[in-house]
Amino acid sequence: MGVNVIVISLGLPSHIRVVSNVAKRLISKGVHHVTIVTTEAARHSILRNNPSSQTSNISFEFFSDGLSLDNNRSNPEEVINSLETEGSKNLSSLISDLKKVQDYSCMIIGPIFHWAINIAVEHGIPCALLWIQASAVYSICYRYFKGIDEFPNMEDLNENMHLPGFPTFQIDNLAMALKNSNMPFLWVLNPFNNEGDAEEMLPEFLEDTKERGLVVKWCQQDRVLMHPSIACFVSHCGFNSMIETILAGVPVVGFPFYSDHPTDAMLITNVFGNGVRVKCGEDGVTSAPEFERCIWEVTHGPNAKEIKKRVLEVKELAKKAAQEGGSADKYIKQFISEITK
Repeated sequence: MGVNVIVISLGLPSHIRVVSNVAKRLISKGVHHVTIVTTEAARHSILRNNPSSQTSNISFEFFSDGLSLDNNRSNPEEVINSLETEGSKNLSSLISDLKKVQDYSCMIIGPIFHWAINIAVEHGIPCALLWIQASAVYSICYRYFKGIDEFPNMEDLNENMHLPGFPTFQIDNLAMALKNSNMPFLWVLNPFNNEGDAEEMLPEFLEDTKERGLVVKWCQQDRVLMHPSIACFVSHCGFNSMIETILAGVPVVGFPFYSDHPTDAMLITNVFGNGVRVKCGEDGVTSAPEFERCIWEVTHGPNAKEIKKRVLEVKELAKKAAQEGGSADKYIKQFISEITK
């Protein structure tokens, strides 16, 4: 029957894109079938936005996270707690049903699902962690929890540790910068904290820029970035976005929020050299002129050509890593070899 793999993931679009690509990669290297398992609440958006993701070798299965479908899931703590207490039971039940049809060589577990390790053990399936953040973030977390390096206060392990430089996202300031840039743009803007759509929040901006700008709630980001007219990508610096912009060869204007974002922004500016990072004022707010300055710097500034050169160099390195015999190719082959022993 060949090698079959289960991948457990959150239903967030960014996570689904990652696991779908992992599934395709595994199939291309000889895995027979990959079952992507996520929450029932994400079923509609996944099947609508990823119509080509399901094939004869890749399928989606869904389980309840324990919350009603009409719950807007705006409280992360509530969602995470429900997943572990109620969703875990539903996931275990689903895997029992799936195992009646075929055996699995490995369960790949994404972020948040640490408790799924016990489910894998319960069902006799070897498991592996899918880390969807930069390895530098993994190293930071490992060193913090293992006490390898000194952090602010190792005596209080419950202390919240804040990395410096998290700019507050200012919709009005970014809108003003886009307006003043006089450049055509596509802005993906989801309703922010339930404050309403772009039409409600930015009516004057939409009117003033209607001839050269488009504001939407969602787009297929990787395909947009591949378009030759894209001159720069203003990004929160999530790891998935960072990888997609590297593969597309597009300069980045980064404004990190939290979690792995500041580390990714540091990699962009200090390691890859494929973009710049916005600065915020003493009040933690990034001004419109600062957004505008950064957009200008990567598109028309004195360092724009050097940044674009570096962008293309990093793109080529990523391309070689994924090619036959490249580092990423070797790792995926090694992984498949391990789970088929």
